[in-house]
Amino acid sequence: MFSDDIGGRLKTSASTKLKVETANCQSSNRVRAYRTHPTRWF
Repeated sequence: MFSDDIGGRLKTSASTKLKVETANCQSSNRVRAYRTHPTRWF
């Protein structure tokens, strides 16, 4: 039970970290696209 709890916490923190990294990647891609093609946004 204790090891399951630790495994669950590791999974949760890993998925949270992955979500954050994915969001950061998407936002930097958005910024790059905005800088490369600014006319698409107007």
